[in-house]
Amino acid sequence: MLHEGGRLRATSGLGYLALLANGMDAAINHLAQAINHGLRSRKTLAHLAEAYYRKGRLHSAARDLLARWP
Repeated sequence: MLHEGGRLRATSGLGYLALLANGMDAAINHLAQAINHGLRSRKTLAHLAEAYYRKGRLHSAARDLLARWP
């Protein structure tokens, strides 16, 4: 069984895989979930920003990333 940190990294990894597969909605969902539950890595935040950018919602990315960063 994964501990919380492992679960968050797995969720972030699913988001990154979705990003690579051009599944922007799934990428945003997984990456935001990982961040909201405490994974505050720059890589995860960068992937979330990339997903918003590719979805054409860069304005949402700026607002959401500023709200999520500690």
